[in-house]
Amino acid sequence: MRSLACVAVLALAAACGAPQDENAVPSATAPSANLGRFSGGPTDERPYAGEWAAQTNECADSRKVWTIESDRMGVRRQRFCVFSQVRQTGETNEAEVWRADARCLAGGRESDDVLFFRVKPSRLEMRVRISDADPEELVRCPMRT
Repeated sequence: MRSLACVAVLALAAACGAPQDENAVPSATAPSANLGRFSGGPTDERPYAGEWAAQTNECADSRKVWTIESDRMGVRRQRFCVFSQVRQTGETNEAEVWRADARCLAGGRESDDVLFFRVKPSRLEMRVRISDADPEELVRCPMRT
């Protein structure tokens, strides 16, 4: 049932389309046969892409990992989002800030959310805010092979 809901969210995101600009991520397409697979590796060019957790020692527990790609994310196996548009909204010596408009599925409910990724220059730490929720501080997990 959950897989069907995820497919529905992805199909909805693909059908909606979003205005394109030079920093926008293309609208989502239908999922491949391997729906749950995320890369989050070095091929993702966005600084927020990768695997993240609240603390480094939580990286080994897949229930606590945030897997973020340039156009979608899975949060601790509790929330799945597809980004319709992503753009950089600011950059300082302290952080790069990215905004993602997203269609999310959590607890069986769909929602339209706005996510902000505030990535520190080291690209090893990030603050994430999902809509009006309190921000969460994350650290980048080491790459797994």
